[in-house]
Amino acid sequence: GYFTQERIGHFAIDVGLTLAESELQSENSNSDWYCLSRETCNLQWTKMVKRNFRVPFWAVVFQQLIKLNLLEEKYVNHPARIVQGSRDIHGLLSKTSKQMSFLQEEENEAKAWLRKHGWKDGVPFVCLLVRDSAYLIRDPIHKWTKERSYYHTYRDSDILTYVQAAEYLAEQGIWVLRMGKIAEEPIPSQHPKIIDSAFHPENNDLLDVWLFANCDFCISTGTGLEKEDIFSQTSN
Repeated sequence: GYFTQERIGHFAIDVGLTLAESELQSENSNSDWYCLSRETCNLQWTKMVKRNFRVPFWAVVFQQLIKLNLLEEKYVNHPARIVQGSRDIHGLLSKTSKQMSFLQEEENEAKAWLRKHGWKDGVPFVCLLVRDSAYLIRDPIHKWTKERSYYHTYRDSDILTYVQAAEYLAEQGIWVLRMGKIAEEPIPSQHPKIIDSAFHPENNDLLDVWLFANCDFCISTGTGLEKEDIFSQTSN
């Protein structure tokens, strides 16, 4: 098997669905091997995949065979992105209990980052993720031209239209984390309980995953990371 790793939305949900399938078809999962690309949209998620799947270094050989169509289809486990558009059309996530988990040191690092900004344990926080065109154009994996990414622009939204909602939540004592690896514009708010992690100098791949896994709820324009069913509690 393999996963497409250039977009976190597909990468996250495809892994979750494959994990669910492995629980429902446990008689076959022990013989499955998975190959991962060196280029990835999120190093933290890649680490977690390696902890939960058999990813031997020599599996890249099979990845090349798959790309060249030299491996019989019956031996290939295509990701949900290829088979069903990264959608849980069979409701697998609700039928299974197997989930991804964080190591204790990862939990500690993420919580320490939040505490440094004034957050206290147990206080609710929300993830806000508003899609725009910056990621596809500026990310090193893609480097798309504006013309090439144009067909995706109908999915974009303006972060300005979410300021009122974010500040309302902050006034209720709820922290708001504006998410995103690369974004066009920072959220124009000075409220101390609103953190624009997309433009924060200390933002990292662990936070991108951990914050979504642990938020009380999220406001999203549909990117894939809001599928929190694929995360579980800390693993020691």
